[in-house]
Amino acid sequence: MSTFKAREEIRRAVSALTRAAGDAGMMRRPVVASEPDGPATLHPHPLPAITALMDLRGAISGMLHEQARFARADGEPWDRIAVSMLGAGALPVQAFDAVASSLGDAASFAWTCGTCLGLITDRGPEMGSPLDAERGHGLDCSRFADLVRRYEAGQD
Repeated sequence: MSTFKAREEIRRAVSALTRAAGDAGMMRRPVVASEPDGPATLHPHPLPAITALMDLRGAISGMLHEQARFARADGEPWDRIAVSMLGAGALPVQAFDAVASSLGDAASFAWTCGTCLGLITDRGPEMGSPLDAERGHGLDCSRFADLVRRYEAGQD
């Protein structure tokens, strides 16, 4: 989806959210501010629109975390998540930092392994060995064992 298309979808969502909140009023805004009598477009009132945008921002953040958890559960590495999240050339640590939390300790990101169903505390791509980076896999987790083997063989 292009940025333009995303903006249009967000614009529609803001209009719907402001109407649902009881502020159905729309206002005409000139396309060119210095031409008040020229062509105009309809927009929701600014303050309810700001409230709706903040609600969307929170929802988007939550959904980003959710999708990153799903990606990690499906075995996607941080480098592929980074490209999906931030585009070509993005560093794995940038994606990790975008979704990780720090509760007084080092940053981490929790997800459920799709293979062993263990609750994983992921310390991020900068930790090096999967033995240090991913805590919580089951002892018989084939996915984790394969990841460790590839790391030790120098393939990751």
